[in-house]
Amino acid sequence: MRALPEDRVDNPLLTDQQLDIERRAARLLASPETVAVREAVAARWLDAVKASPELRAVFDAEFEQVAFCSAMNAFNADPGHPRVHAFGRFAHLDGAMRVPGTKSGNPCPDYVYRFIPVSVEHRYVIEGRLPAQPAVAFEVGRIDAQQVYQGTVSAHELVIDRDGRFRITIDAEPASGRPNHIRSRPGACQVIVRDVLGDVAVHRPYHLRVGRAGPGKAPAPRDEDTARRFGLELHKFVADLAAAIGMSVARRAPTRFATPACPGD
Repeated sequence: MRALPEDRVDNPLLTDQQLDIERRAARLLASPETVAVREAVAARWLDAVKASPELRAVFDAEFEQVAFCSAMNAFNADPGHPRVHAFGRFAHLDGAMRVPGTKSGNPCPDYVYRFIPVSVEHRYVIEGRLPAQPAVAFEVGRIDAQQVYQGTVSAHELVIDRDGRFRITIDAEPASGRPNHIRSRPGACQVIVRDVLGDVAVHRPYHLRVGRAGPGKAPAPRDEDTARRFGLELHKFVADLAAAIGMSVARRAPTRFATPACPGD
């Protein structure tokens, strides 16, 4: 279990927003309100895939990460008040609080994903800055509820100033000369940010923060039952993950490796 480092200067994931969402999500996941939902979803999932004893042996640890991802989504689902939160983190300690990992569906330590809730009704500005040793790949993409990409901006396309700073605009209007612009379309619901680290000991994700830029006054924050929202997010997360696994793994034949042979054998 990893403790949070004291110095957050060059750790772009340890923002105040990230820590707040993690703490809220960890408390929600530990509450009695979520137990019944988690148990019901877990039972249906195990039954649906006809899990083997080997899968059942690791299921609880992996499902905790799925549930925690869903709890984090529940606290950052309002497109009128967007925040940035990251997945792809290992379990760690925040003081005395245990914060579960979010490597579910993405066990590779080289990848970090961040998420921002959006809608076509609002304008957004993502302000960014390169770290001292930036990720080897970086992409910002807007998707709809079916996870279909509506537009992207990648590292090689970014217009960055001499101080390593940039702005990405997201709204329903054409770029009209604006650099780093993604045009929203009906159905837009989320921005996905992907950083790929070539060396996890050296490279860092890009620094990011997001703000709503209009039009008009910001709407009142959503007044939602977070336990209910968690249930919705958990069902969706499992459905999306199962579909992705089905497309990428279940429909393919197993890879078989021949026994290594020495020259002359």
